[in-house]
Amino acid sequence: PFKFIYFASFFFMGLGGIHPVRMKKLVRPNLILPTFLSELKYPWKWTLEEALADWKAEYPQDWA
Repeated sequence: PFKFIYFASFFFMGLGGIHPVRMKKLVRPNLILPTFLSELKYPWKWTLEEALADWKAEYPQDWA
């Protein structure tokens, strides 16, 4: 139950543990759609492939 865990996180935060913001992130949807920017013909700086290649080059440990 989210409410119990959320309120308990305030106690654990004081002990150097779980922060309440992290608990809220667990129940928020992560679906991001670029529809708004695409409809405005936003000029993307990189393609998806370029962005992933840059990420992999800069942080190879994330791809291990």
